[in-house]
Amino acid sequence: MITVSQDRLCLQAKEGLKITVTTMLEEKTVRKMIELYCRRHHGTGKKDLCPSCAQLLAYCVERINKCPFGTAKPVCSKCSIHCYREEKRDHIRQVMRSAGPRMLFHSPFLTLRYLLRKILFSACRDRRARQADN
Repeated sequence: MITVSQDRLCLQAKEGLKITVTTMLEEKTVRKMIELYCRRHHGTGKKDLCPSCAQLLAYCVERINKCPFGTAKPVCSKCSIHCYREEKRDHIRQVMRSAGPRMLFHSPFLTLRYLLRKILFSACRDRRARQADN
C-alpha cells in the first residue's frame, strides 16, 4: 500500500512499519557497502554475499527500519542512540572503513547523499546547541 505522509512517499510494510524513501536509500547504501566489502575480503561475486555478510545486512536493515527517529533519522555515526549490538557495530565499522572510500567510485550519488546528510545533521545540531545556550 502506498501512502503520502508528511510530504514523503511512504510504503506501508506488512509489519506496520513505514518505510520512507530515506530508509530505502539508507538500506541501499549499506547494501552496496557490504557488497563491496564482501567481494574484496571474502571473494564473493558482484551481488553475492557470504553468510556472515548476509547476516550483517539483514541486521542492518532491521535496525534501519526500527530506528526511533523515523523520517528524521540522522546518519548512524552522528546518532545519539547506538542501537547496534557491540559486535555488529564493530563489524559494520570494518565494512565502512574498507568500503567507504571506494563508494565514491562505485556509487557517487549514495556517497554524496550520505556526506551531505552528515554535514547537514552536524550543522543543525550545532545550531540547536547554540540556540539552547542563549
